Amino acid sequence: MTYVGSNSRLNAVVGVTEIIPLTIGLETEYSNKIFKSNLILKKESTGLLYITDGVTKLSALPSVTDEIATYLNQHITDNTIHITPELTDQLNSAVVSINRLSREVDDISTTINSHINNADLHLSAATIASTYATKAELAAASGIDTSFFATSEQLNQHIDDESIHVSASTIADTYATKEEVSDLDNIYATKDELNSVETSISDHTTNDEIHLTSDDRTLLQSIGNNTQLQIYELDEIIVSLYS
Repeated sequence: MTYVGSNSRLNAVVGVTEIIPLTIGLETEYSNKIFKSNLILKKESTGLLYITDGVTKLSALPSVTDEIATYLNQHITDNTIHITPELTDQLNSAVVSINRLSREVDDISTTINSHINNADLHLSAATIASTYATKAELAAASGIDTSFFATSEQLNQHIDDESIHVSASTIADTYATKEEVSDLDNIYATKDELNSVETSISDHTTNDEIHLTSDDRTLLQSIGNNTQLQIYELDEIIVSLYS
């Protein structure tokens, strides 16, 4: 609302805002002066704006531009807001990897679709039905009960059952071949051969013509005791050696 002034009193003034220019001369003249707070000054020497605080002298006032630059730099370097160059590189690398993976997935998808749609590999249900007979159809045509026949899958399961069949490697590690058993004939003696050798050794050991008896050894040992032999003792020794 507009109020008409009066020549007898002043209207209430809410406030006045103005940027106060300071020439270089004024800067020098008032360099040590402390102005009241919240005045906006523009120094001719710098071209920057300054706001007084009622405490700092004119020459020491920081420029508003410098303060904004400080806040701006703090904002730019804030890692909670802006990502670092290192993180940027990682993200770019991840994007490249994702793009490469996407192309590989597309290639795989194309290959799979080509494989699925390959009529040489896969037959449609209609083709199978028109080409092959079902078990029920075979039974009806031949009178054979196909439930008694095993499928190739069942046969493979039977072949791979280790509780029934032993692999060639297991047999080779566990059992000897016929050739290996035959080779043992030239290495090991039979029981009969061992018994024959044992009998020969016993016969040899008990042969008095080859070995002296205990009495013979006692008699011969007595020769060296410096006792003069009697004629009959000498005769006994001679007889025992040649009998």
